[in-house]
Amino acid sequence: MMMFEFSCALAAFFVSHRLPAHPTVRQRLVARMGERAYRAVYGAVSIAVMVWLIAAAMRAPVITLWWPQPWHVAAALAVMPLALVLITAGALSPNPLSVSLRSLPYNPARPGVVSITRHPMLWGFALWALSHAIANPDVAALIMFCGLGLFALHGMRILDARTRARLGDEEWRRLAAGTSTVPFAAVLSGRRRLDVDHRLLLSLVIGIALYILIVAGGHELVIGVDPIARVAL
Repeated sequence: MMMFEFSCALAAFFVSHRLPAHPTVRQRLVARMGERAYRAVYGAVSIAVMVWLIAAAMRAPVITLWWPQPWHVAAALAVMPLALVLITAGALSPNPLSVSLRSLPYNPARPGVVSITRHPMLWGFALWALSHAIANPDVAALIMFCGLGLFALHGMRILDARTRARLGDEEWRRLAAGTSTVPFAAVLSGRRRLDVDHRLLLSLVIGIALYILIVAGGHELVIGVDPIARVAL
């Protein structure tokens, strides 16, 4: 029964992210609700479904595939600061090329976090999911985290194609010039200087603060597992 709930929650997650993002469906929703309301509702539904999915995974039967080692959790802890900063910066920064919760005008000359990657939120979720897959080697957790990680990575390619079709080739090239899918690739290749704007600085502060809260007891309070204690085993 618990695996059935987990399967339903996983299906709801994929449907709630793919269906509203379809160009035809998105256009109709934005026409009725407005861009700002659409983003707000989409974000709220995404969070609610994610909470249900995690809760369902925690209630599912535990079938361990290999014995977790302290370094598995340490790897996740090492990756999470970057993941949290990317998720926060992606949410706070305007970005017509990918997922964003802001509908403010985008200036390609001052892209902020988009100078790091076109898809900061998706990369943040991919890093979060795949690092947690290493640290949680049971069947339900692996299905969830690997599924979410691969969904985020594949979503970058889908978003590039859809955005290019929506904006047109010339406009897409103008906005995407000096950006990259792979984090820091455009910066390291010399095509773009790293643009540290006020939103990226704020996201850095928020991301580090969230990380401190998580390792200082927040993860145990919400999830019931203390990652620091697992590293110390």
